[in-house]
Amino acid sequence: MIKNNESVVEITPRNIKYYNNKQYICNIGDFITVDISTMPKMSHNLVITICEICFTENTLMFSKYNRNKDRQGFYSCKKCSGHKRKVTVKNKYGVEYISQTEERRISACKWMTSDEFKATSKNTQIDKYGCLYVQTDDHREMISNITKERVNYLKEKGDYNCVLSQMGNKEKREKGMFDKYGATYSFNVPEIKEKIENTKNINRNIKIEQGYESIIDDTIYNSIEFKFYQNKVRYKTNLLRNRLFELWNGIDYYDGEFIKNNLTLHHNDGSYPTIDHKISCFHGFTHNISVDIIASFDNLCITKRKVNGRKGHKLHFVS
Repeated sequence: MIKNNESVVEITPRNIKYYNNKQYICNIGDFITVDISTMPKMSHNLVITICEICFTENTLMFSKYNRNKDRQGFYSCKKCSGHKRKVTVKNKYGVEYISQTEERRISACKWMTSDEFKATSKNTQIDKYGCLYVQTDDHREMISNITKERVNYLKEKGDYNCVLSQMGNKEKREKGMFDKYGATYSFNVPEIKEKIENTKNINRNIKIEQGYESIIDDTIYNSIEFKFYQNKVRYKTNLLRNRLFELWNGIDYYDGEFIKNNLTLHHNDGSYPTIDHKISCFHGFTHNISVDIIASFDNLCITKRKVNGRKGHKLHFVS
């Protein structure tokens, strides 16, 4: 709507005849107040408009006011244009956003699953970040924070249930793997196995060039068999994670430092508390110790990430 339904008009040689014909007594150079019903619809004269949604006042050309009002029959300010857009789309397509129409959904799905989109997206991310966005520290930190917030919220409500400990989880994952790849574990899939072997060889060659001495250990560590053994240990360890932290007294197992408050640190911080296997996975694998023993509660302890890293696959930590 227009405030007071009136506007102040400057009389010029171009409009004097028009307003004289509208029964206004005026001369060139005069400023007169006119009723908006007597103004040309496409007049560039300014009027004070009032948004019919938020009632904010704005100054606008009369022509733009009319074009705005012609859409859905009411005037709205720029801030409320989204509401008017929803009304327009609703009347035309039956939904609030065009992207909600079946035609647009199918079109978007085809485009976003196309090789062209994937290549374009990949190139854009590499140009912007130097790598894929999911590989950036910002993305990892964002996902980590979101996950922590969600887990903490569920724990506060008493609804948290670790996915790994849910009934039938293992069987469901194995069935999904088998249906997709014809094998229950990724290490038994030829193409995945080949990719792992290629990566292993690349890393091995780099370490040889750098004078890495433990080539035999490295070969075992990167073998398919060891990775399979390690993953089974990790799976069973994760089932005991919550109980281990609940019963933990906050003391670092190896150096006796109180580190429970370090749980507030970033998970990649060297002082962040992590779970360690007293008898390492590597030792267990090379000495044919069962997964159940390596992942047992008695073989688990909590220590700082940097201590865990220095211990590696050794049996004992030496500071």
